[in-house]
Amino acid sequence: MKRLTACLVIALALWTGEVKGEWTVELLSGPTFTKTKAITNSPNGETKQSDSDIENVTNLRLKYWFPQIEENLQFAVGLEIGRTGTRPLTGPSITPIQITLGYLSSKRGIRPYLSMGPTILRARSVANEFTAKSEREHAIGLNFGAGIEVLLSKRISFITEYRYLQASFDFGGLPPIALPISAASQDIRMRSHSAVFGIGYRF
Repeated sequence: MKRLTACLVIALALWTGEVKGEWTVELLSGPTFTKTKAITNSPNGETKQSDSDIENVTNLRLKYWFPQIEENLQFAVGLEIGRTGTRPLTGPSITPIQITLGYLSSKRGIRPYLSMGPTILRARSVANEFTAKSEREHAIGLNFGAGIEVLLSKRISFITEYRYLQASFDFGGLPPIALPISAASQDIRMRSHSAVFGIGYRF
């Protein structure tokens, strides 16, 4: 009941403009280990192809921290854009809504947090002996993160974060190399683990 009352008070204060939250812009970069599994259904049956790769990924995140719900407890909503660069996945990625729950230690200036949200990814299929070319497709994945933000000054902070992302792509009716071979279909499943570091600016 106390938490609900606190949320209502904050919502009313934000609506009237008496209490303001905090915006942050974060630039994050670090290695990402991605494992993919491509399953192709063709006239000769089902074939499986697994691949893994490590690549450096850089993301830009805009986040809004709401006023504290309770003592030291904060809630944020963010937007993040980046890029997937691991084959067979390539292209931009965007997390339109990222929910973050953090605990701010005022004395030490440290804010550990947990985050999650949907991620929209762009992927391409793998060309093989049955399909004439690669094709592009979009999918919605889910990401989870855990990190620590260290406040270096009133405006600048250092951030380190671990994140996990999973997504599945379904390519149906890929064009065949030659008729009368029927079109093939392909499913691509991906799992990635990232360790990113970066700088945040608060305003």
